[in-house]
Amino acid sequence: MSEIVITAEAPLGSGGWGELVANRHLLANLIRREARLPYLNMSFGVVWALVRALIFSFVFFFIRRAASADMKTDVAYPLYVYSGVTLWWYFVDAATGATSSIFKDAGLITKVYYPRAISPAAPVVARLTEFGIQAMMFPVGMLLFGHGPDWRLLLLPLVVVHVMVLALAVGLFVAALAVRRQDYMAVQRYVLYIGMFLSPVIYAPDLWGTTGTVLYFLLNPMAAPLQMFRACLFGGVHAPWAGWGLSAAVTLAFLTLSYRQFRRQEAGLGDAVL
Repeated sequence: MSEIVITAEAPLGSGGWGELVANRHLLANLIRREARLPYLNMSFGVVWALVRALIFSFVFFFIRRAASADMKTDVAYPLYVYSGVTLWWYFVDAATGATSSIFKDAGLITKVYYPRAISPAAPVVARLTEFGIQAMMFPVGMLLFGHGPDWRLLLLPLVVVHVMVLALAVGLFVAALAVRRQDYMAVQRYVLYIGMFLSPVIYAPDLWGTTGTVLYFLLNPMAAPLQMFRACLFGGVHAPWAGWGLSAAVTLAFLTLSYRQFRRQEAGLGDAVL
């Protein structure tokens, strides 16, 4: 019988990505659990999945209309804000779910060995269920406001995967910090909520001017995916190709850093979650 030893600095090639693939069946089971959990004992689960995005979109639309503010958007504002809110809340739910998963799975972590990164990965995939429910409103909005997609719709899965990877990177990074001090989880929630107003969720990046937009995409890794998401959905929206490429590079580098940091904390993970 083979013995697996979790060391403080296990290399990526040993017990790393390959081991995650080998335990894909456990990952699938955790994804199913996470996908069903929010809707247990609910009679109108699909409705509640839509309510948050619709309420936030309506509030932002009402404020913008009352203030007669120019948000520099390329499409009808209701479509713009709804698409931004939908993708942003997926990112928030996936990232915070990934972080809290190590404490939610405490019973499993302390009794059975498996690649611990599976726990943060499961909520990132499972939250696609609610995201998909909310996305069903996009065709309705396109018909109402006359905004259809073009060939860039084919790139939509890549944009979603990009956001998934970024959410996983954030979740792993904060989870590694939360092993020693759970205050970081509270900091994460506040930063992500404030981040909604620092990201192009309710306004376009052009609001910052030409020079400001370049810095905006450089400092905010979610800015380009949000705009690319809209460019894929609505024809005529400017696609920030350079910004998207930069954000993808930053995301992959951040994921590598976060995963290494998370692996270093695995040895003490069982004691930390008790």
